[in-house]
Amino acid sequence: MKYSKQLLVLMTILSWFSLAFAGKESIKRFLPASLFMAIIVSVVQIIARKRKWWWWYETIHPKLHGVI
Repeated sequence: MKYSKQLLVLMTILSWFSLAFAGKESIKRFLPASLFMAIIVSVVQIIARKRKWWWWYETIHPKLHGVI
């Protein structure tokens, strides 16, 4: 894809804009589960990178994982 890095950045930024439409109660309610899942996904990503389970051809930055 010709504009793949721009598309990755745009998708990341646009997903964070949806937080503005969520209410304060919804954020309080789902924050613990969101943090828990972020930690689990990060741990799996670290293990997968060491064992070479999968890889990404294009990332936003060389030091960032494909999972953001």
